[in-house]
Formats: sequence, C-alpha cells, structure tokens
Amino acid sequence: MPIVSSASPSEKHIRQKRSSTVASFTIAEEHPGPFPYELGIINMKTNYPVRFALQGQGVEKDPVGTLSVDQDTGRIYVHKKVDYELYKVLRPELVIYCVEVHGSLEMVSKHGIEISIADINDHAPRFQNKVYETTIEESLSQGTKLTMVLAIDGDAPGTTNSKFDYRIASVIPNAPNIEFFIEQSGLISFKGCLDYDVTQKYTILVEAKDHGEVVRLSSMCTVVVNVLDRNNHLPTFIGHVETGRVKAGESGKHVLRLQVEDKDKKNTPAWRAKYTIYEDKGDHFKIETDPVTNDGVLIVEKPLMFEEGAERTLSISVENEEPYFYCELKKKTTTGLWQVVNTGGMSGTGVPTQKVTIILEDISDPPIFARAVEDVTEMHEKNTTTELLLPVTMVDSEQTNGLFISTSRYMED
Repeated sequence: MPIVSSASPSEKHIRQKRSSTVASFTIAEEHPGPFPYELGIINMKTNYPVRFALQGQGVEKDPVGTLSVDQDTGRIYVHKKVDYELYKVLRPELVIYCVEVHGSLEMVSKHGIEISIADINDHAPRFQNKVYETTIEESLSQGTKLTMVLAIDGDAPGTTNSKFDYRIASVIPNAPNIEFFIEQSGLISFKGCLDYDVTQKYTILVEAKDHGEVVRLSSMCTVVVNVLDRNNHLPTFIGHVETGRVKAGESGKHVLRLQVEDKDKKNTPAWRAKYTIYEDKGDHFKIETDPVTNDGVLIVEKPLMFEEGAERTLSISVENEEPYFYCELKKKTTTGLWQVVNTGGMSGTGVPTQKVTIILEDISDPPIFARAVEDVTEMHEKNTTTELLLPVTMVDSEQTNGLFISTSRYMED
C-alpha cells in the first residue's frame, strides 16, 4: 500500500493542505461479503502519533455508509455492496490528525483516495421485447430480412461481460425446406422456400449470450413469423364439358360452364380464377367467373348468324387474379444462401388452356316475298273479263343442300 509521509506538527505551513490522490484501491462489484471486510491499509511514517478519518463520498455522501477507516491503524473497511452501474469510482478524502501533547487532535492534512469499482458479469443481455411478431408472404425470396431483435447488456462497455452474440436456439416446426438465421445486428432472415401449405406459422427462440470470463449470462426472446398464402398453385380444368349449344340470333344466354380446381386458400386472389377467350372472331362471347364456385360461365353476348357457320371453336385460358409464383429447393449449401429456383410473379405464361366447341342451332324463318309490290294489268274482250294469272315468288331463307328454295303461286284478281 502507498506510504504517506508527514512532517512534524510544529511545521505549521503544511497543516490544512490537501495533496493529490495518494492511494488507490479496487472493490469488486457485488462483493458477497461477509461485511465489513478489509479493503486496504494506509501506512504512515511520522515522528508523532496520528489519527485517521474518512469523509465525503462513500461515507456521509452517497453511497452513504459504504466505507470506514480505523482511526488508529489506517485500515479501510467496506460495509456493503457497490453497484458498478451506479458508481464507477468512489473518491473519499483521508484526513490525518496529529495527537497533541495534551491529547487533543489537530488536522495535519487531507489526501485524496480513489476506489475503483470493478465490473463483474452481473447483467445478462436483455431483449427490448419478450415477443416479436411479423407477417410475411410465402412468395418472399430467400435472404429477405424478416424482422429485427435487439438486446442490451448493462455491464461495462467494451468488456467481455457486455459483449454478446445472438443465436437461434430452436424453430418450431422444423420444416425441411427452410432454415432461419440471425446476423450479429439482430436481423433475422431465412434460406430456402416458404410454403404456406406446409406451415402457416413459425415460432423461433432467439438467445443472446455474453462473453463473461467467469460466468456467461444469457436471455431469450420469442419471434413469431406468420406466413400468408400466395399463388403457388395454378388452377386446373376438371370435368369434360367441351361442347355448348346456342340458337342463331340469341344473346345473353349462358352457353356452358367450365370447372377448375385450385389448391390455394379459398376466396383469396390466389384462388379466384380469371378466364380469357381466344379465337373469338367478331367478339360474340364473354366469360365471367362465378364468385361462389370459381366456374367460368361462357355467355353469348353478340347474336350469331347460321349463315356464318354452324360451329365455333374457342380457346379459353385460366389463371388467378394474383400472379403465380414457384419456388423449389435444389441444393442445401454449407455457406451462403441455398440453391433454389424461384419464378416469382409469373403471369400469362404456361397457364392452362382448354378448347371448346359451340354448335349453332338453326331456327326456321318465315317465307318472304321476293318483291313487295307487283303491277297487275286487266284485259277485257267483249263483255268478257279475262283473268290474268300472275306468278308471285316467295323465298324461304332456310337452306336445303346449299340451295335457296323458291315457290311460285298464282293469284286471282
């Protein structure tokens, strides 16, 4: 321990002088005791008897009652625990008194003492939240950041006690095509392919553990990842409805229904079907989606004429309101992201298509006159009226063997 020298009390010029710090000690934070315990001793070389006293921080100032000194021996004692997070150092004053011949005390000098509080690993890293929750789409590409956790350690900055690492302790359920990982910043991401059909929710347990030399402390938090269904299933045609019938001249009639099957979540944009008609010359048809069954309802919107052909062949494709995506795990690698095939956002390519035939049923039209007005001439001979028989031609629009039929009749005046 440091040795403090003092001159004879007769040398009045040194009395009541305060020197710089003359002694340094260290207290282990959260020292378990028993209390009081000896911290150290002040050794003095003097030619006269002295007494010691402590004042200031740790004595009558906060933390009050922590320190004391034996007035005869100069031994310093610690009476209770000191928290590093509240006090990094204590700076009390050591007061030296001279014992006069008649027994009274006279202060000789004051000396600064510095007592450092040594941080121990008494704080585990603490997460800001016990539970973190996020919602993501299953079409998300691997490597995309999902969420971020944050922990703080209350031990001395820059020490092994305050330095810590994150790790993912467990994932429930443990799906084979996905692996979650966490960066030192607390960012959580994943490798592989998400699949709503396999798992709709992941529960991840994250640990933060410090580098304490004597003991390593840690804490946990929970991260909940909810997965939203997206369009990773194309609709497919089912059934065998490939022919419809409609009468010539009709409009607004439902011609046929096309049924599809879709494995995505019902009544979502990933499930709802969207139909498109091709090869419809003259734009006679439209197709609507039944909101309940997801069927495609084909409707004749513009009347068809039998003379333009007895059949129509249409191509009808189906896709979803939401673009289709596809993700497949090809290979797991030990470093970096895995090898996957991800065709996100596909639309209009490779969609199912079906051919349908519309048969036009002819209807009988009434016969019509070839000419609306005919001129008739009357001829009279000697009181005798000659009847002129005039042929009148009517035409039926029905076709027989590709020919129009004409009918002639005679009318009497």
